[in-house]
Amino acid sequence: MDQAGLKAVIDAQAQALLEAEAKASAAKAKQESTEAQNQAAAGAKAVAENAKLLKSGVTAGVSAGIQFPIGSTKGTSLQNAGFVAMPYVAFFPGYWKRSEAVREYCASEWGGGSESDASAAAMEVARRKATLKFNTFISAMNAGATDLQILDWESSRMRMDGGQYQKTKEDFVKSVDAYRRASEKITLASKTVAEASADGKAAALTAFSNARTERDAARGAVDAAQEAYLAAARLYRSSRAEEPMPAIVAYTRIWLADVDGESGNREARKKDIIQWIADQDWNSTLRGKCFALKWGAYLGRTLNNEVRVRVGGGGIEKRNYVPQLSFGATFAPNAYVSVLAGVTVGNVEVQGEEGTPRDPRTLWSGNVSVGGNFDLAAALLKGAQSLP
Repeated sequence: MDQAGLKAVIDAQAQALLEAEAKASAAKAKQESTEAQNQAAAGAKAVAENAKLLKSGVTAGVSAGIQFPIGSTKGTSLQNAGFVAMPYVAFFPGYWKRSEAVREYCASEWGGGSESDASAAAMEVARRKATLKFNTFISAMNAGATDLQILDWESSRMRMDGGQYQKTKEDFVKSVDAYRRASEKITLASKTVAEASADGKAAALTAFSNARTERDAARGAVDAAQEAYLAAARLYRSSRAEEPMPAIVAYTRIWLADVDGESGNREARKKDIIQWIADQDWNSTLRGKCFALKWGAYLGRTLNNEVRVRVGGGGIEKRNYVPQLSFGATFAPNAYVSVLAGVTVGNVEVQGEEGTPRDPRTLWSGNVSVGGNFDLAAALLKGAQSLP
């Protein structure tokens, strides 16, 4: 085989290899896209199915339990235990201090959902919030906001020293501008070479070579400025308990600069940044935070009931117990049930001849009950609607 034939074979093999790599890359990209779409769909489905009142840190329901004596008030004391019902409103303050993603996960977990569904719901909420935050960063940067301003808006904990961090950001922006100007020069120089006459070709080629050298130097300056910029962000992060937001903002600005202009890689880097932001709201280490959210307090009112009481120094008699308020602590092992323990205050009264109460006496009693939350009724109703 002559040299020309050998070269043709090598070129054909190289072309086949490039085509195979392109097909493999396309297949991998398609698979990743499908997996991302499936994950997003699963998360959206889990969020839609997890529309629970408890996510707000407040729920309501009706309980049934035992009312029992806890002592006397001015000589009036309860003498028997009995079953009572009570409508209530329960509050879970731990919810109010957690991120939306953690609330989503805990409510889904409490509702008996699978671990994968709960995690998918939490990550979907975190990803939606992260996308909004990323777009906010981009809008702020396009409007001329500095990193320090963005970080100050992002969190009151961010009070950065503007010195080195701000300088490295400005140096990076300047280097990107210089690189773009150099790229424009090489484009013009290339056009000049193509249009130059024979006599002017040498000068045009020299100008093109100089422009290319300037562009290469400008690109090196961009790389150096970018590394210094990220190093300053990492330095702040390590000095502030691994706070990642400065680095996230820095990478977002680098993404916005788009020096390389690679659309496919650019989209992948955007997804990575959004995922990084989402990871700040939800990750697997936060799963253990749910137990603290299960404790709360309640307000309610037990229904009127007949009790046996001792009033003053007299004997035991039957009276109507008209509760005014019940309050205490509650524990919700899941979204549907609450265990309540507290006290009730009200009046015990004697029913008059014409149905009017007389001789009201203040009475305190204890109560322990188990309640069905609003989310239980909603789940039962949803289940009934799904029956054929």
